[in-house]
Amino acid sequence: RQINAEYMGLDGFRELERQCDRCGMFSRNEELDDIHTEHLRFLTIPFYVAELLSKLGGEERLDFLQNAVSTIQSFVARCRHLCLIPESEMERLMENEVAVSRDEKIARYRIEKEMKSRLEALDSRRKAIQKRQSSSGEKESDDVEEVEREYQCLMLRKCLRGTAELKRSCAQEIQLLSMSQASKDAAVLEYKAEQEELKKKPREPPLVIGAGETDRERILRQMWEPRNLPTMTLDEYMKLHPEEFQPEQSQPQRSADEKAEEEEGDDEVVLMKKRAWDDWKDDNPRGAGNRKGNIG
Repeated sequence: RQINAEYMGLDGFRELERQCDRCGMFSRNEELDDIHTEHLRFLTIPFYVAELLSKLGGEERLDFLQNAVSTIQSFVARCRHLCLIPESEMERLMENEVAVSRDEKIARYRIEKEMKSRLEALDSRRKAIQKRQSSSGEKESDDVEEVEREYQCLMLRKCLRGTAELKRSCAQEIQLLSMSQASKDAAVLEYKAEQEELKKKPREPPLVIGAGETDRERILRQMWEPRNLPTMTLDEYMKLHPEEFQPEQSQPQRSADEKAEEEEGDDEVVLMKKRAWDDWKDDNPRGAGNRKGNIG
């Protein structure tokens, strides 16, 4: 709602400025004394336009601030031509804030405070004169015009002093926004360069996996995937390794006589052990150690 009000106020001031230019209210050759008292208030229109522009935000913030600085410069040039304040004071007022000394800042604050008090006093005096004239039915006197002219000139000087601080704040923010915009432009150029490099490189086919595949489904799918696939046919392997496919030669079965002869040809120690074992079995029949004499 506040932003809409600022836009509406800005449109109103610009329309008022266009009407002043259309009717030729001010001339470049006239001085402050040549301007009618009722027209002095319209000289402050550029100041209020710049003030509203400095309050607008959004994506066009940088453009608004640059327009505000341009409007301030035209307003200062008009005030310089009208010689509202001495030229030396104008130079000190428009210099960089960093170079301003502490005493100069204190002096400016005192001047602004005195101007504010003087404006309040003139406004009260102006309202009192207007009330007296409305009640008595008197015509407008020279005192009324004198008070009104002093009030409007003082208000014009107050706006001129306000433009100094407004211009410095706008210039500082423009510098910051310009640096930010430069970094954004550099980032955009870098991104475009990376995209061009990616387009030149061959892209690998993407690995498509079923949407919402669980761990169990993935394990089952991997379990049935073919592994260790053969690299050659069976015929090719037979040609490389023919010895593995030769039939085995069966040994002839020995007869009982050949076994007996082989046993007779055994070592004497082996024969002695066999005989001792046969004698022991004869002396100890099976089941001889059982208490109930279960001898089989």
